[in-house]
Amino acid sequence: MKNILLVLLTINSIYSNGQNSSIGVPIRFKNLEISQYTFTRSVNWFEALEMGNLIGGGWKLPSKEQLDTLYKNKNIIGGFVNDAYWSSTNNGVNTAWRQYFSDGDQVLSPKEVVGYVRLIRILNTDSIGSNVFKYSEKKDSLIEQEIDGIREGDEDDDVRVNSEEDIVVQGQFSKGIPLRYTMNSPSDIRYYSEEELKKLNNPKYIIGTPIQIGKLLISQHEFPKKMNWVNAKFASQKLGPGWRLPTNEELNVLFKNQTKIKNFSKVAYWSLTEGNDTRGAWVYSFIPMYGLGIVHKLSTWGVRAVKSL
Repeated sequence: MKNILLVLLTINSIYSNGQNSSIGVPIRFKNLEISQYTFTRSVNWFEALEMGNLIGGGWKLPSKEQLDTLYKNKNIIGGFVNDAYWSSTNNGVNTAWRQYFSDGDQVLSPKEVVGYVRLIRILNTDSIGSNVFKYSEKKDSLIEQEIDGIREGDEDDDVRVNSEEDIVVQGQFSKGIPLRYTMNSPSDIRYYSEEELKKLNNPKYIIGTPIQIGKLLISQHEFPKKMNWVNAKFASQKLGPGWRLPTNEELNVLFKNQTKIKNFSKVAYWSLTEGNDTRGAWVYSFIPMYGLGIVHKLSTWGVRAVKSL
């Protein structure tokens, strides 16, 4: 009884201290949502299995196969340590499968040994058809509330942008490859302290020493966090007179001169150019295979501000 109580107390401690810091802003990959971070301490299989149950909302340990998917895409997802992670797949009473993220080896291990935990949950994307937007009047209303909240703080020196969850969308890129999800780079899944964000969101830091390409000035730094289109447009304008999001043509200039401009860490960047459907806007992917495409304004992408001379 004492052992059982100790396990429950340990799990509750991990849950209460680590839920927000470990789940964070979930990362969407294919049909999975993945906790933003690895839980801070390694635990035995029984504790690992119970973590998802305590957090609820469909969060759980990945199966052996799902864990292997995470390993094969660890550089895209990020946030892993080079050690063993538990899967939910057991092998009888005494053993279960772990996978080493240093070399990908999957091994049967006694359930009493410790391993790290990264929780997942399954996304239901069946209702998202080809070349259509996932649209929600409620979420659009929430975006307007967020913008009102930002405008109330106009007197502040910092550009304050809410960090909303990424929205699953369907976009069709110009090179024919459909994009169903917003995509994360390593900078999108790293943790920023409040002090870091205050510095990185400061207009003086973002503008820095602007880079000139022809008759266009480009801010020295990008915004640290991805934003939806409405927030991105407003945050760029709030940098100062003349600053704004780039057009499609200007994003192409940025892409072609990215070696000279530098400081690009996002997968794709918002354009000022809206789509024919007012719910959509263009993004330019800095991964050449994708190119230019339209996505829902509620999805979140990188932001780099420009100014015409």
